[in-house]
Amino acid sequence: MTRLLFVTGTSPNVRSGSGTFVGISVLCEALRAAGHTVELLAPREGFGPVSLSSRLLFNLRARNARDRSPDPDAIIGFDLDGVFLPRGRARRIAAIKGCAAEEATFERGPARLRLSVEAFLEKRHVRGADRILAPSAHTAGRIVSDYGVPRDRIAVVPEPIDLVRWRAALAAAPGRPRGPVSILCVAHLYPRKDVATLLGAMARLAGGAILRVVGTGPALADILAGNVDLFFDNLG
Repeated sequence: MTRLLFVTGTSPNVRSGSGTFVGISVLCEALRAAGHTVELLAPREGFGPVSLSSRLLFNLRARNARDRSPDPDAIIGFDLDGVFLPRGRARRIAAIKGCAAEEATFERGPARLRLSVEAFLEKRHVRGADRILAPSAHTAGRIVSDYGVPRDRIAVVPEPIDLVRWRAALAAAPGRPRGPVSILCVAHLYPRKDVATLLGAMARLAGGAILRVVGTGPALADILAGNVDLFFDNLG
């Protein structure tokens, strides 16, 4: 049995923690089901959207919280979180959901300043880690180019999905009315989300399938230039 510590400054609920919280919680549940011990070090329940100052404060406080916990076999810090934890016997793993340095290139003003600070800390985090996890080859490549990390230190591990929960939800859903196949994609449209591949797949489907994309972001113009019938809801 392996003892793991997850460290994340992401709010532990879907509304404020978004997809990052979902990915972390599903992974946590799967590891526990496999017999591992997983401790989650995160902001208190009900914590709102994370600002830069609150995230830095969380990481500073995490140092003291770690002193009160048994030594785990591995510490998994998500994005920049865990950057200030002292070195110990535990193996250190940096799990990068999205490269902050890349995200900063698409922003201006205060948003770019915040992401630049996060990228500085994220770079320090990955360079001090024993192993780095990335959800896609795209993110792995950006970690190499933006943070100067050798590619062989990075493992690509796609985001987990709880198939049992999803299959049960689909089975319990009301019957779908007859009509063309409809697919919904909800995402902030960074290039790493690769919605263009979804557009290409839609073009190969027969029967007038419909794709609805809900979101906005840097890749919006490229997506709207696609040659597939597209319903788009801009949330910006």
